[in-house]
Amino acid sequence: MKKQARLLCVLTIGLFSTITAKGLEAQNPATLCDRFVVEQEKNQCDDKIKKLSPDWYLAELCGKQEDTNLFYQCIEIKGKFSVSKLEDCSKNEITDKGRLKCATEALAKAPSEVYQTAKINRAEEKTQDTPVVKKQKTGSTRLSERY
Repeated sequence: MKKQARLLCVLTIGLFSTITAKGLEAQNPATLCDRFVVEQEKNQCDDKIKKLSPDWYLAELCGKQEDTNLFYQCIEIKGKFSVSKLEDCSKNEITDKGRLKCATEALAKAPSEVYQTAKINRAEEKTQDTPVVKKQKTGSTRLSERY
């Protein structure tokens, strides 16, 4: 019994560490302004975020900025970003200025850098039972109708 409990703990910790080790996740830029306490600063931030509409991955990186001026400089960076390069920026423990420089350097040079490559295991895909979706009715359906 102890071996099973220990194995379960090891698997849980291993799974948790791989999930949290991803580095960078997309963050809704509208949530960035929660860092401000004063209502006037929060409103100014909301207006800027709406006007600029920064990249969601960039928003995650900019949210780590401690200095307010560097935070605003970070969200003002325009362009398409290489997600892998932005991930490298978030993994490294760097200063606010270093993070801003890294974000600027993460601008994609080629269109292929913008997208993450999807890896599909074809053997696994064939063995899974995929439900067939039938188009019969429009409107709402109940789960009990099993479409």
